[in-house]
Amino acid sequence: MNSNSPMSAYTKGMWGKNYASSPTSRYMNFKDIAKFADLPPTVLITSSGDFLAEKQTISTYEKIKSLGVKTELYNYGKFTATQTDVGDRLHFIRKEVLGLIDKFNIEEVVFEDIQLQNNVVNNVATFKALAEVFGVLHELFVDLKMPRTAVLSTVWKSSLGIKGKDRTAQKKAAQDWVVKTYNVKPTQDECDAICIGAHYTKNKVETFDWS
Repeated sequence: MNSNSPMSAYTKGMWGKNYASSPTSRYMNFKDIAKFADLPPTVLITSSGDFLAEKQTISTYEKIKSLGVKTELYNYGKFTATQTDVGDRLHFIRKEVLGLIDKFNIEEVVFEDIQLQNNVVNNVATFKALAEVFGVLHELFVDLKMPRTAVLSTVWKSSLGIKGKDRTAQKKAAQDWVVKTYNVKPTQDECDAICIGAHYTKNKVETFDWS
């Protein structure tokens, strides 16, 4: 581990201030020990809120992948659009999503479909705002020629057995499912995104290119 990295605050607390000069310090660095064992297929999970280890997890993923090991990286998180002008806000969202696609070499996108719900306060205004974002993202994915799938909330919740008497209870159930399944505790909206991905991978029909 790099003693100048944010992670050093954690490691210094566990192993002392001089851990970097310790004879065993190199055994804490993945790139130094990976060559001594054959790694199994690996899944790494991190988040934008993991300020101590997100960069280290990503670099470890890249190192494992470079060794020819089958590896997957799940990096969840969120960004917030604060612009008051709707055009500026949509432009910001498009730019942020495009940046994530470039950063993580994303090849396919799955997201929640929108629907007009009854008996919900400000439902029409919310539906309009989501429809605007939906349209901008669809245009972006078409422009990139990127496979994309929109999934209704009722579909992914049914697929994963997530139930509740109302929206609040269902969001709590989704969060509990993520905690139980992956042993992480993101925000409720991030949990929804993880559940959508889990539903898609669970039900996706694999195809083989015979060309």
